Amino acid sequence: VGLFGEHTNPRLGTVTISNGIDVAVPNGSPVKAVADGTVTVKTYIVGYGNLIIVHHDEGFMTVYAYLSEFRVKLDQKVKAGQVIAKSGEGISGPILHFELWYEKAKQDPLHWLTRR
Repeated sequence: VGLFGEHTNPRLGTVTISNGIDVAVPNGSPVKAVADGTVTVKTYIVGYGNLIIVHHDEGFMTVYAYLSEFRVKLDQKVKAGQVIAKSGEGISGPILHFELWYEKAKQDPLHWLTRR
């Protein structure tokens, strides 16, 4: 429901930037790690709600936001497919925000993820 990159509001002409994608999911859906890694951040951030960052091998990290519940601890090692949280709600309703970074460069998650 929300795509990566710059977005211009056609009516106002304002530009916003999304560092990730927003996926409409039922509230309380399981959120799974996309790859093996270590939980390095588990916090609350205004505008993103509960948030987890997982660092992966070779300089990659993933960000999961708008979470209703954490299922992992800080510094915990996780496996690909492991449930790390439950989804929650954003301003527009039940949603999961997902970001993928390579070192300090934002990546479009849709180039990396496969559709089911």
